[in-house]
Amino acid sequence: MTEKMYFIVNPKAQNAQSLAVWNRVKVILDEEKADYDFYLTDYPMHASVLAKEILDKHDSACIIAIGGDGTAHEVANGVAEYPNATFSYIGAGSGNDFCRGAQIPMNPIEAIRFIRNKNRPVKKIDIGEYETDHKGYFLSSMGMGIDADVTAEVNDSPLKAFFNKVKLGKLAYLYTFFKSIATYKFPNMKVTIDGITKDYKKVWIVNIANQKYFGGGIPISPNARMDNGVFHVLIVHSYSRLSIFFMFFSIIWAGHIRLKNCDYVTGQKIQIESDVNKVIHADGEIVGAGKLQLRILPKQLNVICDL
Repeated sequence: MTEKMYFIVNPKAQNAQSLAVWNRVKVILDEEKADYDFYLTDYPMHASVLAKEILDKHDSACIIAIGGDGTAHEVANGVAEYPNATFSYIGAGSGNDFCRGAQIPMNPIEAIRFIRNKNRPVKKIDIGEYETDHKGYFLSSMGMGIDADVTAEVNDSPLKAFFNKVKLGKLAYLYTFFKSIATYKFPNMKVTIDGITKDYKKVWIVNIANQKYFGGGIPISPNARMDNGVFHVLIVHSYSRLSIFFMFFSIIWAGHIRLKNCDYVTGQKIQIESDVNKVIHADGEIVGAGKLQLRILPKQLNVICDL
C-alpha cells in the first residue's frame, strides 16, 4: 500500500508494554518501506487532540490507535466528526475489547498486516454520542453501576499496574469487582429508552453496548453489533449480594439475558438518572456521574475491520 498512515500510540498502556507492541509494528512498517508518521500521547485525551490536528490538515487520513480500549476511545473522539477519515486499532492494552467486537486480529503483527492489506475491508460502523457534564463519543459500551465503580477504582489503583506487569491485567478488575460487592451502594435509577421510562430499584448495572464484549472478553451483550443501528441495553437489578455472584458467572455463557431481573432490550436514544451520584464510564474511561443521555449515530465511522 502507498497510502500514508498516522499512528497514535499511548506509551503508558499496559505498563508501557504498548511501546513494545509499537516497536514490533514499526519493524514491519520499516521493512516494507511504508509511508507513516507516529505520535506519542502525553496526557489524558491527548490522542483526541492529535487526531483532530492530523485531520485538520488531511481530512481523509487513515489513523491507527495503539494502546488499550481507552486509547481507541480517545482517537475515535478525534476522528468521529471527520466523515472522510478512516480509523483502526491495534490492541496493546489489558482488555482490547474493540478488537474483539470489530474482528480485528488480536496479535499486533497480524493486525498491521490486516490493516495494510490492499484488499482490507473498510466498514461503516455505528458509534454512540453521549452527554454527561460534557459531550463525547464512544465505540463499545457505556455504563453506570458497579462496573463503572470498579473501573474508576482500578484506574486509580496500583493493582492495575501490578497485574499488568505480570500480564494478568484482567484479574485487577475481577478482584476489585468481587471485593466491591460487599460495599456497593445500591442506586435507584430512572431509565428512558426511546421514550419509554421505567423505574428500577437496587440497580447493579446499566450497560449500553454497541458490541458484545466488555471487561476483556466477557460477552455482556451477546447480540450486540456495531452495524445494526441499535444499542443493546442490559439492566441488572433487585439481586441480593449473594445471588449477584451466580448472575455474574452466567454471563460467561450468555445465560444472564434469560434471567429474571436482567432486562435486555434494544434502543437508539437513552436517558439514565440515578438517585446516587454514580460514576459513568465510556469504553472504560470515567466521563461523568449521576445523569446520562446518549443516542446512536448509525454508520458514522469508517473503520478497517472485519464485521
